[in-house]
Amino acid sequence: MTPRARVLTALAGEMPDRVPFVVWNNKLPGEPVNSQLLECEACIINKSTVYQVSTLGVEVETEQLAEIDGLARRRKVFHTAAGDLTTEERIVPGSTWLEKMPFTGPDDYEPLEAFIGSKEYTPCYDKFLTDDQEYGDQSLARPETIYTPIQDLICKYMGVEAFCIEWADRRDRLLKLFEVIAEDRRKRLELVAASPAKFVIIEGNIIPEVTGAERFERHHIPYIEEGCELLHKNGKYAGAHLDANNKVLAGSIAKTSLDLIESFTPPPDCNLPLAEARRLWPEKTVQINFPSSVHLAGPEAVRKTIVEILKEAAPGNRFIVGISEDISEGGVNTLVPLARAVYENGRTPISED
Repeated sequence: MTPRARVLTALAGEMPDRVPFVVWNNKLPGEPVNSQLLECEACIINKSTVYQVSTLGVEVETEQLAEIDGLARRRKVFHTAAGDLTTEERIVPGSTWLEKMPFTGPDDYEPLEAFIGSKEYTPCYDKFLTDDQEYGDQSLARPETIYTPIQDLICKYMGVEAFCIEWADRRDRLLKLFEVIAEDRRKRLELVAASPAKFVIIEGNIIPEVTGAERFERHHIPYIEEGCELLHKNGKYAGAHLDANNKVLAGSIAKTSLDLIESFTPPPDCNLPLAEARRLWPEKTVQINFPSSVHLAGPEAVRKTIVEILKEAAPGNRFIVGISEDISEGGVNTLVPLARAVYENGRTPISED
């Protein structure tokens, strides 16, 4: 079975010949490690997109800012018909970090609604297919995450502090903004549902301590279910990138129609044991992010830890080992030992002994 086929088999809920091992392309540390990972039959998850975005009627000014730690930074000013919005970004390998969110107070509601309403999306399926086949039968392309409206606000527009203030002081106004984002989200979901993607992440980066089970069930799950229904009708798997302390939300997550829990991080880094998660989510595939802190202890600790994790995942169905978060020194000294240990100990069915 090829590395790509193993991943797709795990997503389908069936038993691959070995537990799949995946690495996000933006976590690859470079040669010679990259080639050694491919020799260990890793599958590379290429972060990609199925659409390009344009903003009609919005003028954008860009200014380069002073670098921090050798990383480029820039300020963007978006001139909308309802007012201006400003962001500041830091460009990191494979991603962009928002240092300053566009929303800073109640005066920004109308400009933000105008900005979101100006967005138009054009399919770029050929680019996605190219990314999907970059490593042949050892790669899969992953579309950009499509958050629920509440997570769009927290991750892309407001940040946690501003969101909490607006939730407490102007909730009715905030919920009106939800609907503007929800309509924009539906445009993106339609495009990704019609795309060549095999799986789509439709939620992610939730902070359970901030969200709580009640808000998750009331304001996240309806939009998760909306996305799942559309994707399932189009033969695609729906997932969520849940890389935090999931214990408080575990029962609520079980109520969703999600097929994949991506980047689930077991102890010692987060608080929900893998065995408990698999018991609560028997119909969901769990792709773990191997705990980043263990890399600090060196190759032998990595090997011992993954052997124990594989036993927790016995017999090995609906399970994927992955590297989908940042790790110390890029894992130069630990990624290959990890990949070898998964290959050597991950033949299915796995024994619990």
